[in-house]
Amino acid sequence: MALEAAHKKGYIYRDLKPENIILLRRSPIRIKLIDFGFARKVSTEEVLSAGPSASSVSSAGGPPPLLRADTMLGTPEYLHRSILRIHEVRSRGKRVTEEMKYGPEVDFWTLGVFICEMLTGGLTPFAARIPDFESLDPDEKLRRIHEEIESNPEITFDSSFPSDATDIIQRLVTIDPLKRIGTWEGVRRHPFFAGVDFAALASATV
Repeated sequence: MALEAAHKKGYIYRDLKPENIILLRRSPIRIKLIDFGFARKVSTEEVLSAGPSASSVSSAGGPPPLLRADTMLGTPEYLHRSILRIHEVRSRGKRVTEEMKYGPEVDFWTLGVFICEMLTGGLTPFAARIPDFESLDPDEKLRRIHEEIESNPEITFDSSFPSDATDIIQRLVTIDPLKRIGTWEGVRRHPFFAGVDFAALASATV
């Protein structure tokens, strides 16, 4: 819900991870997303909240402008492949093209990585494949994570893992835009969140 609120304001967050979530010891307990240092304003409220099928238009009669980011920011094991690719391109002294840039899809990807980490209690899915990942230096982490995503982007689980959890993770952490859940309405309607009263959560009555 916090990421959705950021998107409604036209921002992409780019740094979802456990360290940036805090619990406030109140009654009821409140959960807050902190550290917006990597956030960037990319669009109007209508574009990010309604998704790619938004019907809102600009004064010129077309869709509202959607800026695409090209900066390498975030924590390696949570990064979308577009951000990792930009880092690799720039490290080789090459120019980042318009098609390489990214938008709000990076936050949906990171949400899937985050859900996977919370449910498995281990490393993030791609970092878990890399021996001694935590001991690597930052640049090596970026390189190895990118290699893992490019060579084997599919996240799989054994049959004991809940099917709804498997599905939402695979539909958020995917390089195929046709499979990706790309709207917050799509996230809320997923069976993984069945029974969750989002209105009550927003009003802090649960």
